[in-house]
Amino acid sequence: MKYAIIGSGAIGTAIARQFARQGLPVQVANTRGPASLQALADELGPSIIPAQLSDALGADMVFLAVPFDAVNAVLKGAPAWNQRIIIDTTNAIDFSDFSPADLGGRPSTHLIAEAAPGARLVKSFNTMFAKVLARKPDDASGRRVLYLSGDDQAANTAVAGLIERFGYAPIDLGPIAQGGLLQQFGGALTTHSMILQRQGGASLPEMDIISEGEQPAAAATPVQIAETFFAHWSNNRIDAALGMLAKDVLYDNVPFPDITGRAEVAKFHRGFGIGTEFLVDWTVTNISAAGNVVLNERVDIFKHAGGGVISLPVMGTLTVENGEITVWRDYFDAADFDRQLAAIKARQPQTSA
Repeated sequence: MKYAIIGSGAIGTAIARQFARQGLPVQVANTRGPASLQALADELGPSIIPAQLSDALGADMVFLAVPFDAVNAVLKGAPAWNQRIIIDTTNAIDFSDFSPADLGGRPSTHLIAEAAPGARLVKSFNTMFAKVLARKPDDASGRRVLYLSGDDQAANTAVAGLIERFGYAPIDLGPIAQGGLLQQFGGALTTHSMILQRQGGASLPEMDIISEGEQPAAAATPVQIAETFFAHWSNNRIDAALGMLAKDVLYDNVPFPDITGRAEVAKFHRGFGIGTEFLVDWTVTNISAAGNVVLNERVDIFKHAGGGVISLPVMGTLTVENGEITVWRDYFDAADFDRQLAAIKARQPQTSA
């Protein structure tokens, strides 16, 4: 991958410092020629390569760090882009009153794309002040955040990888029409220095900030996570229990159809009346693990608010990955469940029409 920075002002120089810190070669060019960049190269070291503008515009990944109004003139002599990546670090500013330039509601990066047909544009490196951008990315209580947005996911991924290599925490905001408007001058994310702090915990409910020098709590075993999960259910802490499920969890509640996703699992249980019409008390009678799969036998008690109890023997498994439950399977006698549920309903007072 060949990198280049177009522009040697405050932002271009700040980005050059990050390349120099990593010993990663990068061409630097401006409209005044390579000789004007020699002092910068002498200061930052051999990774900084002064170059002609025409040569730098041929790099695989080009940082555009010039004033927004100068973009068209700078890009005019570029070779065919052929899906090469431009990282747009510009900010469209009306300097008469230092306000966002009137672009008719369009993202500034889309306007730049019109001057570079065939390029893949990614907006990044523009939301913080130049002196902050020049600092070491991890010189605070965590890693400084760099946002990015772009309409080509492969390009976003490539830029995020470089951001990560510099030591920043990349956050992909998605397409330019969404994230780019938040990033460009006047957007909600500009001029802020955001820090991504370390977090850790034995399980998702225990996740917290980890202070400098503090070690994260030892990861809970799959069996411990399962025991906590069932304890939440038995104490009717339904939200806490559901929060231990992975976002894309697979819930195989035999003989019901499979359910995918934490939100859908929550919807299923709420629809049945768990936590409202029924209070639960799940007693684990046997539990063991084979790797990250927890085998369990339970007696699930469902206490109806109007009287009556369902007692259901259950056998199941929980698959635990990275502290989350990714697969939840339960097996029970559906006929026995239906019989007990029907008996409860038969005892409820009937309302007349």
